[in-house]
Amino acid sequence: MQLDNMKWALEPRMGQELKLVALRQALLELDL
Repeated sequence: MQLDNMKWALEPRMGQELKLVALRQALLELDL
């Protein structure tokens, strides 16, 4: 399945993306 290949290729970047999402979420909550 192509999605599995993409997931495997993006795996090293997933940690950074999750950190960015968490930071964005925290900033949104602080603004509220």
